[in-house]
Amino acid sequence: MVKNLTIPGSNASKLAGPRYTRPLLAGVMATNNMKVTKLNEEYKPTSDRLGNIESLLGCRLPDSYRAFLIENDWCMVEPCGFAIGYLPETNNMKTNDQVEAFYGLHEPDDEPSNLIWNYRCFSTSERIPKQLIAIGSTCGNQLCIGISGEYRGKIYWWSQHFELEQESFENCTLLADSFDSFLSQLRE
Repeated sequence: MVKNLTIPGSNASKLAGPRYTRPLLAGVMATNNMKVTKLNEEYKPTSDRLGNIESLLGCRLPDSYRAFLIENDWCMVEPCGFAIGYLPETNNMKTNDQVEAFYGLHEPDDEPSNLIWNYRCFSTSERIPKQLIAIGSTCGNQLCIGISGEYRGKIYWWSQHFELEQESFENCTLLADSFDSFLSQLRE
């Protein structure tokens, strides 16, 4: 079911953190006329589940992403397109991509649509720098959010096509300084 995101009255306010996060996220999504398709309507994330995942990650997720995750879990968004920029690897051609889906908190943890499955696949195997976690799929490439240091809260595009044999930011491109900013940049 495709629907407009409605955060007021949801459990996102209790789980997301500071009170400003909820209205800011709702405003960004409303301004962009964003529609969210929840891919598992039956699953309702809980604060315990989110807390367990953050314990496994060793950090608290950025507030605006927490609010989005609690409200939407595993989902697709429209619009979903974004510009990556001019990459040397593509002979400086302008590159674009699309968010296929954002990963969720739902169980079991061994499904490719689950945030923990992707953390184990990409972060613990050192394919993605340890300062990032994959939060969404873009046709095999990954949409990542920074979880520590100077990278915290920033959104990156990780390219599987230019993956090195060791963890590196060389195949990561900064897309936005925050999750809210990334959502506001999505286009058809």
